[in-house]
Amino acid sequence: MYVFNLDEMDSKLLRMEKKINEKNEKLNKLDKLEEMNNQLVSFAQSFNSLNTSVEQNKKSIEEVNKKLDLSSQYAKRNSLRFYGFDENDDDIVPVVADFIRNILKVPCTIQDIDSAFRIGKY
Repeated sequence: MYVFNLDEMDSKLLRMEKKINEKNEKLNKLDKLEEMNNQLVSFAQSFNSLNTSVEQNKKSIEEVNKKLDLSSQYAKRNSLRFYGFDENDDDIVPVVADFIRNILKVPCTIQDIDSAFRIGKY
């Protein structure tokens, strides 16, 4: 026959309680790890989504740059560049029209010139 000793039972109960507390702490840590893992998965999905957006934006920027380059080339196809004119504040359009007419011997009026501007010394 077994004799129950209260001190022994208290001791066993305390050990069991300690083990239960340790197991609960481990479960809490596992819950936190699971929550962190879920957050990590969410961050990874967000990162992938942002990365996809960045790649799409890069492609869009490349397309816009190509169109801008084509537009710039188109705008320059009727452009002429002349050097050697005096730098002053006078309107350059009549000077260029006069140069084209008198020096280059090409018929040209002020109305034939859409725009003219100085770009500084070269």
